[in-house]
Amino acid sequence: MTISVTLLQNGTYGDPVTGQRIEFFDQTNNLLLGIDFTDSNGLASISWNIPPDYSLGPIIVNATFHGNESLFLYPSHQSIILNILASTEIIIYDTPVLLAPGDMLSFSVTLLDDLSNPLSNRLLFVISDDVLLASSVTNSTGVASFSINCNNSWSTLGENIIQVVHERDMSSYYERAETLFDVAIQKLETSIQTNFSLELIPLGDSFSLEVELSSTEGGISSNLEILFDGHPTTVLNTDYSGNGTLNLAIDEQFSIGHHYLSIIYNGSERYAGASLNLEFDVFSPAIIEIIVPSSAVIGSDSEITISLCDILGRPIEGTISISDISNGKNTSRQIPHETTYFIIELPIFNPVGLHSLLIVIGNSFVTNNSIIHTIVVWSQPEIILQHSNILHFASLNQELTFITQLTDWSGNISYQSIHLLYNNEIVGSSTTNEYGIAILSTLAPNHEGLYNLSIVYPMNSTRHEFSAKLDYHLTVSISIPVLIELDYYEIIPPLQQISIFLRVQCLNGSLIEGISIRILWESIDRYAMTQQGGISVIHLPIPSTSGNYTLYYEVEQNHNLAASSGTINISISLIDILSSQGIGINGFAIGILSSFVIVAIPLIRRRYLLI
Repeated sequence: MTISVTLLQNGTYGDPVTGQRIEFFDQTNNLLLGIDFTDSNGLASISWNIPPDYSLGPIIVNATFHGNESLFLYPSHQSIILNILASTEIIIYDTPVLLAPGDMLSFSVTLLDDLSNPLSNRLLFVISDDVLLASSVTNSTGVASFSINCNNSWSTLGENIIQVVHERDMSSYYERAETLFDVAIQKLETSIQTNFSLELIPLGDSFSLEVELSSTEGGISSNLEILFDGHPTTVLNTDYSGNGTLNLAIDEQFSIGHHYLSIIYNGSERYAGASLNLEFDVFSPAIIEIIVPSSAVIGSDSEITISLCDILGRPIEGTISISDISNGKNTSRQIPHETTYFIIELPIFNPVGLHSLLIVIGNSFVTNNSIIHTIVVWSQPEIILQHSNILHFASLNQELTFITQLTDWSGNISYQSIHLLYNNEIVGSSTTNEYGIAILSTLAPNHEGLYNLSIVYPMNSTRHEFSAKLDYHLTVSISIPVLIELDYYEIIPPLQQISIFLRVQCLNGSLIEGISIRILWESIDRYAMTQQGGISVIHLPIPSTSGNYTLYYEVEQNHNLAASSGTINISISLIDILSSQGIGINGFAIGILSSFVIVAIPLIRRRYLLI
């Protein structure tokens, strides 16, 4: 240790005195401790290395200045009481590095003095984070032992600093001593083991799952939470050995498909949590009922009715596809949610005949996911009336002619018989040519009335062709209506007339010459006669203004003709009127240009004057 004094003259706050001898004494034991001379600051000091065998307890340390007559310095001294203490040392044995909550922290220490002699009957304290954990008194060999429970009143997970303290004892003259060590508190790792080895489980089945919860210490008795697909389901209790049995029924709580079974241990103050996820697939045969029409027509959609569910009668999710093996056509759609009954519209394609339909359920958890059905595909021919010599009216016993064409999805149907029926009796037959054309003829009934003629192509099972029918409604009468149509009209400029060409046809197909037609055109009322071929030409004055005009016609009834009347709309443009006046388009354009020039000249002149 260092002992220092300052030599001053003229009082406590005087001037330092340099170069003067200062003697240091242990006054109690009458021992000279050392000599030193004051420096420029009047400071003198010694470094005293206290011997190990020095007596303990209080001593008086004296610093003496004997004076200096030459400098007129008077002698002086100063003393202090100094306690001599023995230093102590704590040595720790068997400190653990890692403990778990609830473990006992056990260790021993030895307390020694500065001569390495054990100190007996000395009180030691164990402290952590200012919390007193334990105290003990050293035995005759200076040893003290501690056993402290690692509870949550002081310990925390992770590193904990432990402090062992020997406090200063002024009565026995022992100095304070302390030592530190770290101990880590960590929960014990746990694990969950099972005998689960199933990956595929049939719906409606059940199994027992053996579960073991353990740590490095052995089995753990606790509660395990069981979750299916993330939803809490039940709790499993393990016994003292950590074993438990879970009986699991694959019932209506499981849909067919992929599932997760989670076993969760939430841990405790001592044990860390653990979890185990098990994956498995639930499969089921499908209960399938498919209703396929006995026949279908190319180019149409056929309704396939499907009833689909698992063995518990629940809907099955996924897709369903129908493949026509005969032509390679495929149809696929999503199975409607939450329904076991649905209809698929299946487009029907060629060829005709027996088709095999492969129906596949797009769900990998269905064991019987395919089935084959058959359907007979037919062609639906169509009869097209290309031409007839009548317009649904005929005279008594008039010869009737129908030109028809027979087609289907593949085009023309050639070299097949086609019939004309009246009252379900065949009155005419023909065979189609290579273009599917057939000409049918018969005579109209010899009595007036309304009749229905049918053009029929009979079903051909060999060719898988359905029958086709075209009904033709016929009115047989002595008086036939007349159909008047505008053929065309033209402007005759020199005469300023419009010539209207009408085509007059009886609905029984006759083009009769000499039919009288009454014509009304603005204020003009006149008659016209049909010429050869049913054509009637009417010359009328062209109106003076453009617009839409109505030509009214009327045919009076006689013993062969029925009364007929109607109107024809004719549009007269400004160009038509100018053309009838001999001006035409060029003249019309020149007139407009002249008007423009007349207006433009004053404007040009005015602009010139302004310049």
